Amino acid sequence: MCAEAWEPRKGELLFDRYDIIKKLGEGAWGTVYLAYDTRWDVQRPIAIKHLSPEIVRRNPRAIERFKDELKIIMNNLRGLPQVVMAYDFNNIDKINYFYIMDYVEGGSLRDLLDKQGAFPILDAIDMALDICGALEAIHGRGVIHNDLKPDNILMLEERTKRLVMISDFGSASVKGLMGEIGTRATGPRTLYYSSPELLQDKLVDERSDLYAVGGMLYEMIIGEVPFPEEGVGWFSRILNDPPIVPSSRRNSVSSALDEVILKALKKHPDERYSSADEMMNALREVRKVEAQRHEEKQELYKRGVSHFNMRIWQDAIECFDKVKTLDPNYKNVAQLLEKARRQGDLEERYARAKTLIKPTEWETAISELEEIIRIEENYRDAKALLEEAQKQHKLAELYEEAIRCEQGGEWVTARDLYLEIVNIDPEYKEVLDKVAEAAKRIKLEDIHREVDEHLLKGELDKAIRILEEILRIEPDHPKTTERLQEVKRQKEMWTYYTEGMRHFHDKRWDLAIKYFEEVAYCVPASLDEDIWGTALDSLPEEALSKVPIYVLACVRLAQAKKLQKLSIALYEGKERIVIAAVVVALVSGLAVLAVPSIAQVDVPRYVEVILGIALIGLGGFLALRFSKGEADQ
Repeated sequence: MCAEAWEPRKGELLFDRYDIIKKLGEGAWGTVYLAYDTRWDVQRPIAIKHLSPEIVRRNPRAIERFKDELKIIMNNLRGLPQVVMAYDFNNIDKINYFYIMDYVEGGSLRDLLDKQGAFPILDAIDMALDICGALEAIHGRGVIHNDLKPDNILMLEERTKRLVMISDFGSASVKGLMGEIGTRATGPRTLYYSSPELLQDKLVDERSDLYAVGGMLYEMIIGEVPFPEEGVGWFSRILNDPPIVPSSRRNSVSSALDEVILKALKKHPDERYSSADEMMNALREVRKVEAQRHEEKQELYKRGVSHFNMRIWQDAIECFDKVKTLDPNYKNVAQLLEKARRQGDLEERYARAKTLIKPTEWETAISELEEIIRIEENYRDAKALLEEAQKQHKLAELYEEAIRCEQGGEWVTARDLYLEIVNIDPEYKEVLDKVAEAAKRIKLEDIHREVDEHLLKGELDKAIRILEEILRIEPDHPKTTERLQEVKRQKEMWTYYTEGMRHFHDKRWDLAIKYFEEVAYCVPASLDEDIWGTALDSLPEEALSKVPIYVLACVRLAQAKKLQKLSIALYEGKERIVIAAVVVALVSGLAVLAVPSIAQVDVPRYVEVILGIALIGLGGFLALRFSKGEADQ
């Protein structure tokens, strides 16, 4: 019984693991399906190529080709991100074979060429650089592709960059397997991109793949391969004739780019680039030149379009002329240049009026348009332009005045001006945001006035709570932040001042001075504390209560220092008197005890002893009282 061609069935897993999702397309080798491998923990898409049963019947070598490709990928190219990985090649019967590989979502270079034809020059160079980068990695593993073509160049679009991947290694060969410097290609290949040595079954190396890159770059630049198939002699032309110089087919191609493409397409491998890296270096140098030219064209075209849209015809003509000289086929520059020249001839006076319609020239534009209407009332859209210019002029004046009020802190006036602008044109600049900002500022000013009232009453805690509430609503408001810090600092100073006054009244001068200095530290160093104290000593208590806290602290600090000095002086005088009294008492007592009847008076001896002991006790008492007072001090 003959095997039948396989068809996917809903709910049926291929090889008990692959869930077929949909058909992606059909090609020369068969049909490609999108599938998921159910044995993977993560749902990752893969591609399954079902070889055409007809090809398998007619060409058994096809099976070996895919086996060889899988072997090269698994043995030599595993882990390269630039290679479309293959995982398995299996069959369910004699004619239904399946090739399991990565699914690359993004299309091929062939899809892009078919869709858009020739590339912008920088895009073509970038694509060639990406292909060379992929080849450098592949050649580094000793593999020669032998069948590079746009169909085998796939693009994986990642978040920030494009990854070029190379597929279809069925004709690939590995260097050094037979001790040769090069290798021999096997399997079918595409003639349009095949090197002469590849077509003649000679030894090939990396330079054969670089020939294919040159052919693809030629096609991306011109929109056609170097040697399109044109009947008899085509094969001979590929082997012997140089390609047509790209710049002769596209004027915007530079001589440097010509040189890179033609060198890659040289007939003899020794005349080509020796490696993908060398070709990349050459392409990078060309890209610098082309990028400068592109930027120049782009900037000129951008300026030209800008002038065109503003109807500044002469400037537009000058820019478009320069762009056309650099690249006659650049975008729609030829059509724009023709129209600009025609309109420039027709509207010179009108264009002069329109160039004045800009924020800094409203009055001049209005005057010019009024003159145009005076000469010809219904000239084009001059009336509409005049009306718009007058409106924009008024809006600009209102807006400028509102900005001045805003900068001066006149938020109520600024808000009213912004509201007037809204009535004329609610979409004018950011006027709605300005209205909201002004309203917010007015509200903040009201709140700050409330804070002022609390501060006047000395209600610092209430003021702090309000300011903290404002910062919760608008954390970055600088005035509120500064003011909150100031109020907190003021509260802290009052705390120090109060504590200092408590010690001041208790005559603890050292502690009083310590707390007063915490508050008075912000007084300028040039101000003498004694002068402040002298100047403010005469003020009544009511007047002092209105003096700033740091000034009060300064006054109290000066007073505390004076009183401290006075206390020390009094203490030192008292100390000398007490010491003298103690000495006299002790000496007298000892004298009475030691020398009887000093006064030559007939006094009983016991009276003398009692008197001496009393004098000594008096000296001890005075010394004890003095030491206790010193400790208290």
